[in-house]
Amino acid sequence: NILQATNPNNEQLNLQLDYHTLYFYQVVTLDRGTTSGLLVHDQNDVGVLGSLPAYIDCELLASWLSCTPEPQNKLIVNILALFSDEDICEVTNEIKSKIANVIRNHYKTYPKAITLQATVFSKK
Repeated sequence: NILQATNPNNEQLNLQLDYHTLYFYQVVTLDRGTTSGLLVHDQNDVGVLGSLPAYIDCELLASWLSCTPEPQNKLIVNILALFSDEDICEVTNEIKSKIANVIRNHYKTYPKAITLQATVFSKK
């Protein structure tokens, strides 16, 4: 019952932040639809990246660099450079616009990196 809902505790908030960070990572490194939308035009960057969470754990995101394949690790490094040196980073509309430019530049520099993104498999 929503009327009996309690405020989340710190553990729950940390789990949500971890999930949001993982979702952010997935969108910027694996989501072919998002990347395609950004590569086609730059007229709705904030809308294309509208599903990105409001906050991420930049320290957690940085910890995944060692297991992120080349050149996607460079994409993450360049995105992390957009944020201040805080552990918890706010993903504002201004940051989303900058992320869109980083993603576009990344795939112009490394066009074959698109093959590292998720593909759709169909049953036949």
